[in-house]
Amino acid sequence: MAVAAAPPAAPPPAMPVAPKPAPELEQMKVLEGNWRCDGRAPASPSGPEHAYKSTWKFKRDLDNFWWSAEYQQAKAKSNPSPMKARGYMTFDSATRTFVLMGVDNMGGSSIESTTGWSGDVVTLAGDAQMAGKKVPYREVITKKGNREFTWRGEMKMGGDWVTLGEDRCKK
Repeated sequence: MAVAAAPPAAPPPAMPVAPKPAPELEQMKVLEGNWRCDGRAPASPSGPEHAYKSTWKFKRDLDNFWWSAEYQQAKAKSNPSPMKARGYMTFDSATRTFVLMGVDNMGGSSIESTTGWSGDVVTLAGDAQMAGKKVPYREVITKKGNREFTWRGEMKMGGDWVTLGEDRCKK
């Protein structure tokens, strides 16, 4: 009696290739590190114009697929309810944009995007949820060399962009 030989075993499926962080994320490396800032908030319904001190911490996170940002204003007599915020930024290869998702200690959140730096300026724009309302929001970061930058946060009210705060940060 003849025995048929078993067909050769199929090779095991190829292991999926582990994804790699988008090389575009390196564009934001200039912001990496710990920063000390002097800021100013204009008069608003939440209080009078005032100066404040703040810190930014910007580092790679989650196996280098994201940039993690931590922002904190110092509590002071002139700033009794300091802002604290956290954000994560990545590069979306499908849309060719950086995407930032942020939250703060006042219940706010935002989703913003940018195509990257234009010279020394990067503008992140999108929508924020503030005090139960969705508003157009943007953040403008301007490099002043490798050891200094300025940040300005703005929201659109009544058709005009209104500054929420401005910081000058140094390493």
